[in-house]
Amino acid sequence: VQPRSNTEDGAKEVENEMALLTSHYTVLELCHDFNEQELKQNVRQKVLQYHPDKPGGSIEIFQRVNDASDVLSDPKRRRLYDEGDDIPRDVYDDETQGPSLRENVESKYFPERFAFHPFGDPLELKHAYEQQGIKRTPAKRKWRELPNGTYRQSCRGCALSKTGRTVGCRECLNHAREYKPSKLKIDKCAFEEDGVGNDNGRLVCEVLSEYLDDSSDSKNQPASKKLDRDEL
Repeated sequence: VQPRSNTEDGAKEVENEMALLTSHYTVLELCHDFNEQELKQNVRQKVLQYHPDKPGGSIEIFQRVNDASDVLSDPKRRRLYDEGDDIPRDVYDDETQGPSLRENVESKYFPERFAFHPFGDPLELKHAYEQQGIKRTPAKRKWRELPNGTYRQSCRGCALSKTGRTVGCRECLNHAREYKPSKLKIDKCAFEEDGVGNDNGRLVCEVLSEYLDDSSDSKNQPASKKLDRDEL
């Protein structure tokens, strides 16, 4: 085994030192108020110094120099970097990101920039309300076929709208043995067990699981228990 050369040892030592530098500014030896000429000059110097093809060069350091140059030469990326955008944020249970480093620092050390909220941060409250809404608000259904229900026994000429969210019947039988037109916005029937029924000639949502039976005696009669809905 050949002994390591002084050049290799020196490169490894520099590489270890560079690994401790976490800031793009320190990698390129720049002040935060550098100008474009200083950036170009320092980048060129580092590229020549650490190019992998040169003695004492390093692939790792060369990549660090390129990464730092890419960020600091782009005004938008530099601004985000200065605000701590590269630092991992807290992640909520719904996988959304928490506030940035800048927001955390400013809210802690410059509270006067933020409104006082005696009942909590409105953004956090909004987040909590949205989560409750996700759990409590059922998704609207878009029907592809006519929904089930007792209305089929006493209504005729029924069809879905183009949106698939409204059912309309040309004739629905009422208690006076008269046929009346009716329609219902069926996305109001939010529960999976809901169907459509005929309540005295008016289409309504009804709970399918509460059908008593499907005997002939129940024909032309509205279901015994229904969910109240407004007619369109």
